[in-house]
Amino acid sequence: MLSKILPLFFTGLAFMAFGQTEVMFDTPIDITLEPSGCVGVDDCTDLQTEYIITDLDDQDATGARIVGISTMSSFTLGEFVSGGNNFAVTPICYNIESIQILVDAINTAPLCCNIVNTFFAGACGTIQGTFPTGDDVQNFADVLGLVEILGTDSPSIESFIETISFINDNISTVGIACTGAIAFDYCMNVDEQELFTVPGTSTQEALKVTGIDQFKVQPNPANTYFSVSLENKRAGEAVFELMDFTGKLVRQETWYLQQGANTFAKDISGLSTGIYTVIIRKNGTLLTRKIVVE
Repeated sequence: MLSKILPLFFTGLAFMAFGQTEVMFDTPIDITLEPSGCVGVDDCTDLQTEYIITDLDDQDATGARIVGISTMSSFTLGEFVSGGNNFAVTPICYNIESIQILVDAINTAPLCCNIVNTFFAGACGTIQGTFPTGDDVQNFADVLGLVEILGTDSPSIESFIETISFINDNISTVGIACTGAIAFDYCMNVDEQELFTVPGTSTQEALKVTGIDQFKVQPNPANTYFSVSLENKRAGEAVFELMDFTGKLVRQETWYLQQGANTFAKDISGLSTGIYTVIIRKNGTLLTRKIVVE
């Protein structure tokens, strides 16, 4: 785990609110905040810009969990989530080419693969299976998937910065083995976000409303299957959904949950690689978990 290599510098950061607004999930919002806090570049000229949505009610030691990524500055929260009530949107611009070059080197140079495994145990083979070429890395969702493979906990802006900072700090070493590898240039100020409040139930309260004490998805990353484990207080029906990173619904089933432990195995051998969201709907509330499919 990268957290064993570097301290978590970003836990407990104070965020500056821009345009804190109460909206509904179907309310169109327009992000006007521009990325700042540039690393390796002066501004966002010629860089790819996207918008990271985090759930402020769902946090772990690394920060608020990323629940969606918009390639457009105008969107609705309902395109990415349908539960929770406090969200932040953080703009980022970045040089996708640097990641594409690194992924190509990992796939073609055995020495590069070895050094990646030195820094991130066992990560090379998973990267090769998930991203066979650099062209398979097209957007920030793919970059985030790469960061997760490299051993972070649940995805957050802070864990992304931690991993990218580690790579950039060691780029001279990596570049010797990974021909052409360059630092990852980006602009993103974690102290500046646009905040939105949606009336409803927070993620932490959702566990109580659904009567589910534990919700696990494993293994993660997954290849041909994953299992959903639920510890349930009250018997009843629940709806299982699986969404890709664009918000497209790819699976939906109705499950009957018994009181106590419930486990459901799902065949995903036919799914494309990428980041998916597992959703459980029960008692008018939902729970979500991210999973990487290799």
